[in-house]
Amino acid sequence: MLQGDRHVQALIQHCYDEGRWLAAICAAPTILANLGFLDRRRAVCYPGMEELMGSAVVQKGAPVVADGHIITGEAAGSSFPFGLKLVEVLKGAEAARQVCHAVHYHG
Repeated sequence: MLQGDRHVQALIQHCYDEGRWLAAICAAPTILANLGFLDRRRAVCYPGMEELMGSAVVQKGAPVVADGHIITGEAAGSSFPFGLKLVEVLKGAEAARQVCHAVHYHG
């Protein structure tokens, strides 16, 4: 493991332990799964990587999933729903609607 990887893992662990929001999209949810953070939680990842999700309850075909304080996104094509979910959990549903309207997202 590279030195930087240990520092990133320690930071992720600290945030998880503090109950802070964690978000990962595309292949990155497999990192959270490897750390055990997705055990028995609903989550998504890049299609074809489901076997790397451990005991996560993978929601195939969902663009974004929030379970507890963890948000996962399927792939780059899910970036708008993923970003809007982040706005929603951090600033509320009305703020997410405003952003959605401001960027003319119709998904």
